[in-house]
Amino acid sequence: MSHQTRFKLFIDEVSARPGIREVTEDGADKCSFFRDDAAALAELTAILQTPLCRECGDHVGLLRKWWGTALGARLEAAQRCFTCDYWTILCERYEGIGDAIISNGYHLTDAGNRENVKNKASLGFGGAEMTFRMHSGRVVKSNNIWCQGKIPLRFRPRLPDNATREKGQ
Repeated sequence: MSHQTRFKLFIDEVSARPGIREVTEDGADKCSFFRDDAAALAELTAILQTPLCRECGDHVGLLRKWWGTALGARLEAAQRCFTCDYWTILCERYEGIGDAIISNGYHLTDAGNRENVKNKASLGFGGAEMTFRMHSGRVVKSNNIWCQGKIPLRFRPRLPDNATREKGQ
């Protein structure tokens, strides 16, 4: 699909959202999401010229807040969008260290059980006690489990479930 076609589909999708379209005084339907000037066109052209993510196929530069930053340079060099870069890092860590708890498609880590904590808000899941049985047979029981998120389907083969939750949220 050409950049122009992708851009047209993107504009059509965005402009169809409630509150995006407005009617001018002369009754014309006008998309208020984009400025109609040379700077806006240059910005959108720059976005469409960024490389595509090698994992998901989206444009690496869609979030311009990273342009000119070390993170933006790393994403562009790796040819990955932020989301795919995040999950790739977790895959590499899992393959190297293997300390992740992956249960029901969620990536979790144990930051160590904490006894006698007055403010449980500083603990993962508010200090709720959870128990996981790893497929290796080891049992992980902790009140300080942190969730990194639901693993996108394209990363599930690299981050397969390795535990079942026995107790807890």
